[in-house]
Amino acid sequence: MMQACVISSWKCGLRLKDNGTVADALTVPIEVAINDDAAIQAALDRAFRKAVLEHRRAGVPMVFWENGKIVHVPADQVALPEIDE
Repeated sequence: MMQACVISSWKCGLRLKDNGTVADALTVPIEVAINDDAAIQAALDRAFRKAVLEHRRAGVPMVFWENGKIVHVPADQVALPEIDE
């Protein structure tokens, strides 16, 4: 399956609908999108938030790497990042 990469209102690669079909194609050159640090951070925050929520719904811990060790943390103890919509 093609991975989605949506950066703010800019897109790199293909964006997928929930059913896995392509929503639209590249609208901004990757050379421009890759240099938008704020948009990249916002996309990472949205992705992390989504992962935390999915782990909470599934009732499974999240796994992190801390001080050279694997750490399992209950998802309800992981802070959700604030996101701007």
